[in-house]
Amino acid sequence: MKIENMQIKKSNVLMIFFEANTFKKEFKHKVNEVRTEKYRKYVKDEFPIPYCVTLASFACELFIKFLICVSGIQEDETVNSIDIPRGHDLQKLYNQLPDRYKKIVLDKIEKETLNNILKRNADAFMKWSYIYESRESSIVFNYDYINKFMDVLYEIANKKNTTWFGEEEATDVMMKVTDSIYL
Repeated sequence: MKIENMQIKKSNVLMIFFEANTFKKEFKHKVNEVRTEKYRKYVKDEFPIPYCVTLASFACELFIKFLICVSGIQEDETVNSIDIPRGHDLQKLYNQLPDRYKKIVLDKIEKETLNNILKRNADAFMKWSYIYESRESSIVFNYDYINKFMDVLYEIANKKNTTWFGEEEATDVMMKVTDSIYL
């Protein structure tokens, strides 16, 4: 099943990678913080699980979208804009990945484990972002599974990022984004 697409400027594709990487880093930072004794002892006024799940799910989503966009641009480098899938469903997005990326994922994550990750986390972003609306008695989430999936997607995306964009171009894009936000 194909997800509806929208067009983005080719020059914005690299920002997807940076944004995904930021969500990944924040997820890892928060999970490490939550696992400390100091956090468990002194932090009584927050419920970090929905935050962590949302971060990880969104990072995975963005890494997949980045890879889909890069693949489209590599097919036709003359394009000025590129289709990007809409939606947050990790399973539907993963199914749109080119086979060469799926093969790399399957080389690092057993097929049954990957199927479980995608099935359990397909709608994790939406489900956990709005956990307060849930009518379910329990929702399952596995940090280690989503972390593994996120790390594999990052590894593939980072290789594409460093081979597709030069370091200087990546820095220029980040400066442009930073200037537009802070000025």
